[in-house]
Amino acid sequence: MRVLAGVLAMAALAASQCTQSFPNATFDLSKLRVPHGTYTVRDNRGNQNATVDPQNPSYDSYIYMFNVCDNVEPDAFPAGPSWSTCETTTGAGRGFGKTTLSTPSAAFQYLYLAGKNGAAPYAECHRLSADVASHPGNETWSLVEPGNPSRGVQVRYEGGDLCCANGMSACSDPQPRSLELQFFCKDDTANVFDRETVLEYGKCHYKIWLDTASGCPTQCPIVSGHLCSGHGVCDFDTTSKQPRCFCNEGFQGNSCSDPVVVQSGLSAAGMVLIFVSIFLVFFLVVLYYLWRKIRSLRLDPNAYKSLTGGPEADGAAIYDD
Repeated sequence: MRVLAGVLAMAALAASQCTQSFPNATFDLSKLRVPHGTYTVRDNRGNQNATVDPQNPSYDSYIYMFNVCDNVEPDAFPAGPSWSTCETTTGAGRGFGKTTLSTPSAAFQYLYLAGKNGAAPYAECHRLSADVASHPGNETWSLVEPGNPSRGVQVRYEGGDLCCANGMSACSDPQPRSLELQFFCKDDTANVFDRETVLEYGKCHYKIWLDTASGCPTQCPIVSGHLCSGHGVCDFDTTSKQPRCFCNEGFQGNSCSDPVVVQSGLSAAGMVLIFVSIFLVFFLVVLYYLWRKIRSLRLDPNAYKSLTGGPEADGAAIYDD
C-alpha cells in the first residue's frame, strides 16, 4: 500500500509540474510527456539528405533529445558506442578548466560526424538542462506572445553544461547551456517531433519551434482529435480578456461542437407579430365602419327644411277652403 501511495503521489506531482496557469489562461502539456523515453529532434539546418535514424547515426548535424516536464531516462538513449558520450558530459570551466555532469537532465544536444576520407568519426554530447523531475525550479514557463495566450506557451530548461561565450579562448564567465521549447498553438494533435527548426540565440542557448494542439490554452478544448472540434479557431477575446474558440458559421458552444439548429416553425416573436398585425387590421376595419355609420347619420339640409315647413303648408290649405 505504501508503494502504491508513493507511486500515486509521484504521478500527481508529475502532472502538477506539467500544467501552468497564467492570469487569463491555463496550459496542460502532460500529454506530451514521454514516460521513460525521449523526443529525438534533428536540426533541420543540417544535411537534408542525411538519415534521421538515431540507431544508425551516419549524419553530420545536431540532434536534440528532450522530454516534456520530465528528464530523459538513460535507457532512452539509442544503442551504439557513440551515444555513451551523453552519460557524462563535459562543459567549460574558468580559464581552460573543464567541468563534468552526470546528473539527470531533461535535454541533450548530440553531434555525430561520420568519418570521411579515412578519418575517425567524432561524437560529442552536452546537457542542456539540470534535473527537472526532482527540481521543478529548473524549468520556467512563459507565453509565446505576451498578452495573447492563444499563440502558445514556452518552457525553458536551465542548468546545462557550462559554455564558454568567447569560444575556444579562456573562459572568464562560463554560462550554463539552456533549451527553450516553444509550443505554438496549432490544430495538430498528430505532429511527431522529429525534424524541427532549432535556433541558437546568444551563446549556447537554444530554441525549438513545435506546432501542437497541446500548446493551446485549455480554454480552447480539443474534441474528437481537433482543436475547437475542427469547427473554429482558438483566439483571444479582447472583450472577456480570455482565450476561447471562435466558431465557424453554423456551429456554436464552448468547443464549437454544437450545430446551430434552424427552427422550421414560427418563433414566439413571429407569433406576436402576426397577432399584432391581425389586431391592427381589425381595429382599422371597425374604425372605418364607425366612420361610415356616423357619416350616414348626418342630416340632409333639404330634408330638414321640408320637415319643418310641412305642417304650415297643410294648415294654409285648411283655412283657405
